[in-house]
Amino acid sequence: MPREKCTQWILTILPASIIVGETAEVRLTGEPDRCFDPKSYSWTGYEIENREIASGGGDSDKITGVAKITGRAEGTTKIYSKPFPAVTILTVRPQPICEKLEVHYSGSVEVGGVSLEPVVTYSPEHCKAPDPERVKKWFSGSPDEHAQVNFLTGAVTGIAPGKFEVIVNQEGVKQPGTTTLQVTPPWCTNLQVVYSPKSIHLPSEAASPTRHYSPYGCAPPSAVIEYALDPKDRDDDIATIVPATGVLKGKKARTAHVTVSQGQLSTSTSVEILPPH
Repeated sequence: MPREKCTQWILTILPASIIVGETAEVRLTGEPDRCFDPKSYSWTGYEIENREIASGGGDSDKITGVAKITGRAEGTTKIYSKPFPAVTILTVRPQPICEKLEVHYSGSVEVGGVSLEPVVTYSPEHCKAPDPERVKKWFSGSPDEHAQVNFLTGAVTGIAPGKFEVIVNQEGVKQPGTTTLQVTPPWCTNLQVVYSPKSIHLPSEAASPTRHYSPYGCAPPSAVIEYALDPKDRDDDIATIVPATGVLKGKKARTAHVTVSQGQLSTSTSVEILPPH
């Protein structure tokens, strides 16, 4: 069934009042209901009377008839539909004064490492940010045992694992920004394994390993650790070893060579197997 002919055009904008930087949606409709189909008319979109106050409208959706209008400066402007006789009014309010700083760091910082400089934003949304010449001042909200913050840039240097609070102030903003940064241990780069006792007697004594990682306080790999006899010792059947725990028992009086691996780390050690007492 063909659509009825439109007898009246209505231009609606929601919201009708926005602040600088916000966006409203404008839509053309006709009466009676559903008489207007953008695809069936020579319809070209919307015209803004004062483009210093608002912009947009030209890239309206040809299927839905909707366009986005963005506030640019304080004031009131009329918006027209082209070519149909419909008009609406948009009011653009000034940006509110920013009341609070928001601080965002990218991830955590390792001990001995330096974080990226943080990103600072302001709230409420679309508020008027202070003059960039008003320097931000950074402070530590925690004892300096975990980290230190550069008072000019906000970059954080990790000292010891733990949580570290950072505070930033800026003239012209009421509330300071605060955030908590996690200082994580560095990844271990070296693995050392020591057996105790260093020598065992046949036939029943056993030796157990102890692992040592460096640098001090580092985070070991999450990979499973594996113990294995040197291939020649294994072929000669001089000892048995538990791959998961490294517990070693001798079968022949010789030196057993053990390789240990965990992720990217590896090392080797040995246990002396002695004749029975």
